[in-house]
Amino acid sequence: MKPILQIEHMNISFTVKGATSHVVRDLSIDLCEGEILAIVGASGSGKTVFSHALMGILPSTATQTGTITYQGVPLNQKTCVEHFTLIPQTSSYLDPLMKIDQQISLKSNTLSNKSDNLYPFQCSGGMIRNALFSLAYEKEATVIIADEPTPGLDLDTAMETLTQLKALAQEGKSVILITHDIDLALHIANRVAVFYDGTVLEVAKAEDFTSGTLQHPYTRALFDALPQNGFTGYHFPRHVDNPATFCPNHQTAPLPVVCADHREQRNDPTLSCQGLGFRYPCKRVLFERVNFAIRQGQHICLFARSGFGKSTLAKVLSGYETPFAGQVLLDGKAVNHKDFSPVQLIYQHPERSVNPKWTMAQILAEGGAYDADLLHRFGIDDSFLNRFPHELSGGELQRICIVRAMKAGTRFLICDEITTMLDAITQANIWHSMVQEAGKRNIALLVITHNQALAHRICEQVVDFEQLCQET
Repeated sequence: MKPILQIEHMNISFTVKGATSHVVRDLSIDLCEGEILAIVGASGSGKTVFSHALMGILPSTATQTGTITYQGVPLNQKTCVEHFTLIPQTSSYLDPLMKIDQQISLKSNTLSNKSDNLYPFQCSGGMIRNALFSLAYEKEATVIIADEPTPGLDLDTAMETLTQLKALAQEGKSVILITHDIDLALHIANRVAVFYDGTVLEVAKAEDFTSGTLQHPYTRALFDALPQNGFTGYHFPRHVDNPATFCPNHQTAPLPVVCADHREQRNDPTLSCQGLGFRYPCKRVLFERVNFAIRQGQHICLFARSGFGKSTLAKVLSGYETPFAGQVLLDGKAVNHKDFSPVQLIYQHPERSVNPKWTMAQILAEGGAYDADLLHRFGIDDSFLNRFPHELSGGELQRICIVRAMKAGTRFLICDEITTMLDAITQANIWHSMVQEAGKRNIALLVITHNQALAHRICEQVVDFEQLCQET
């Protein structure tokens, strides 16, 4: 295939208050006509910054060098506008005061009818991603950059999204798919580029992952870290002088597949909901008459399609939303959410749950004293405490939010797709730490995820939320 886009020796740095950080380092790569090039790598490895550089939307604090050519001609802003489309990864690209269908002309069938006429805050993460994906059809672009289009989607919807990307490639469009989900990417990608520390370690064919012919140890580690491949955690240096030759300096033992241990026979405290119902201010009912219970120390997965109400149920259980019917009980009594609650929620998008003007130390202290030793066990460096949210990667910020939620009084921890935005190695490391700490402190984990391999690896029971609603 003939290259349509060529990037040579790209370097990107940011200068803020006199301090310069290098995010992309001597990066060279190409994209062929009609090709799907998947880009994978750790949070903070430069994937999104790279995509913004291609679109010409880097902030004024950025300095960029190197060359980018499109069809043999240096890329300019006019070409970007006419031929490039970016599918962004977060709802921050949408106006929160406008309804979805007023912002995007929904030319694909990815949005269900129930999402019409809703504001972004009324939509689930999966519904938001479906809406953003419609941007791929907004104009006759020849290069589509899809930045994490599938996290928060159930498997069927995610596969439908990727199938549409593949159809666009078959029409002759070139696709850059930025993703943490290697397993899904391998279904449609022609090649996979592995990013680390702002550069490309390896560009492999999709079949190299299953044939055992991967060249770089980091690429092999990413594949080994998937729940279905062993769920092995690794530790790599944050920055390296020669990333082409480095190897992991530490490896954790794989987590065993969890089996039910009949905890229901114990008399541990129980978090339960009875006849729970929730509806939006527009009177649309999301769910009703839900009965559910989890005992302290249990690890339970809540599973359902995107947009079915799992995240809203998590907010109701943790006191962030008020049901129109039913109640939430802790050991038979109403939960007190006025002080530090024993029921804590960790959001899928950590940036939504922190004050952007606070330092990490202020964010951690919000719910009272925090465990400094726990910070280190979750791989949080002391230097992070003086930083602001935008100065951390998604994985680093999520670790902060996890430690904040795991205070001394926490007994029930609701994890709402907390690692879908992270690479496989970071996911494995976080879940190893979570399961170990929850086990030591007898904390219940209610895990909301679409990853069935993950669910069966760390949970003793999988609850189908759709079936739960139908039974009641």
